Amino acid sequence: MSALPQQKSYSVGKAHGLPVLGMLVPALHDPLKMVMDLSQLGKDIVSFHVLGQKVVQLNHPDLVRYVLMENHKNYRKSAPYIRFQSALG
Repeated sequence: MSALPQQKSYSVGKAHGLPVLGMLVPALHDPLKMVMDLSQLGKDIVSFHVLGQKVVQLNHPDLVRYVLMENHKNYRKSAPYIRFQSALG
């Protein structure tokens, strides 16, 4: 297991969607636009909810590399993610 990326602090933001549905409507309507809009918030980490489940989008390249390449075995895809992966990208 490798260490976290060297940057000491990452900016964190939160996106707000509709009550109960969260960000489901934008995710289904135009998933690429939703992901791009969340990346434009200027935060390294953005959390949001879809049907009551917390979802985290990583925007900083070091964090993406850490999760997808260096330490991928420590992360699992949740059941809602697996169901909606085609919509979420």
